[in-house]
Amino acid sequence: MPTEYGSVQMMSSLHGFAPLGMLFVLMDVLKGREEGLIHINQLAQALSIGKPSLLAQLENLEAAGLLRTLSSSRMGRHIELLSPNMVRHVEEALDEGSAVFPSVLSSTIVMGGADPEQEAGGQFSVKKLEGLARYLQRRGVEIVSIPDESDLDPRVSQLAAFLGKYLSYVLPFYDTLKATLNEGEEFSYSMAGLHSRDVTHTLNFCRMLQEVDFLASYTYRRAPHCKIVARVNRTPTAINFLTGGWLEHFIRDKVVSILTTHPATLDLPYAFMKNPRIILPGEEDFELDLLLSIGERIFWIEAKTGEYMDFLPKYSRVSKVLGLNRNTSMLVSVDTLAPADNLSARYELSCCNLDEFADVFRINLVRELQQGAIRRRRG
Repeated sequence: MPTEYGSVQMMSSLHGFAPLGMLFVLMDVLKGREEGLIHINQLAQALSIGKPSLLAQLENLEAAGLLRTLSSSRMGRHIELLSPNMVRHVEEALDEGSAVFPSVLSSTIVMGGADPEQEAGGQFSVKKLEGLARYLQRRGVEIVSIPDESDLDPRVSQLAAFLGKYLSYVLPFYDTLKATLNEGEEFSYSMAGLHSRDVTHTLNFCRMLQEVDFLASYTYRRAPHCKIVARVNRTPTAINFLTGGWLEHFIRDKVVSILTTHPATLDLPYAFMKNPRIILPGEEDFELDLLLSIGERIFWIEAKTGEYMDFLPKYSRVSKVLGLNRNTSMLVSVDTLAPADNLSARYELSCCNLDEFADVFRINLVRELQQGAIRRRRG
């Protein structure tokens, strides 16, 4: 599959197709498959959704000319993405231009194409984004700025997805690389004696880093040396990503994928702010990693690749300022959290590690949506 079409930002620019997350997941699942096919039962299992729901979403994508289903008595039913049509639809969406959006919030409409008068289910909504800004204002929170990531290489999202999936295999190399960020000096990393799986993932990691120019130089010296010699490209984008920004990208893309494929949210518009700089009541500067508006609920997610314990009291305080609770405030750490610490109960945050995040977010999301529905019925 062409790597340049693998980002959630680009998928979000295609308004008019409800199951955009399905398209993104298909692209991710099929990446690296030479035959470009996946059996429909395998896809349903990978997405953890029922086959009837899956087929209903696929019908829309097939009608749009983005995929086709192939059936045979020997192979069963398979899904195939149609790359030329996908490219055509992406180009048509981008040709429409970015929606003009006032003030600092314009930088969150990545790749444009959203209609502020439309609140389509399962899609990014400008109206929701405006409502999110008003929500913060009502809580006495001022938005200072939001980073503009519209020019970010889409392959960065794929690199974040790779780290989110294979971090444990590349962690020793990643730690070695991070230790050189301050000075940017050349370093070497020996892979002698490593499991072949770890070698493969580490070399793939290096290749992906090189493709997005995060490595200024890179060489793999085969046996008998079996070592990597590399140097980090100390650009602001590379440094931000490698010091922890990748986890924020991963969480953002994972959340959007869940929102656009989960049966509970397929009919709900959503919006998010990634890394907004804000001023809390009392003139205190702060930065939120990811703030979400889903239906009528607000969620806040913080991502930590390093020490997090010292931040928990402050996060609890910010959660109260934002009017959130344990279901709607989350801390995601790449480190394993000790069950004995009971952090979620002590700090009124849903604290979880990276592997648990998707499941915890789904549970919290459904719980909050159900509680909101009950309150509306009673009201």
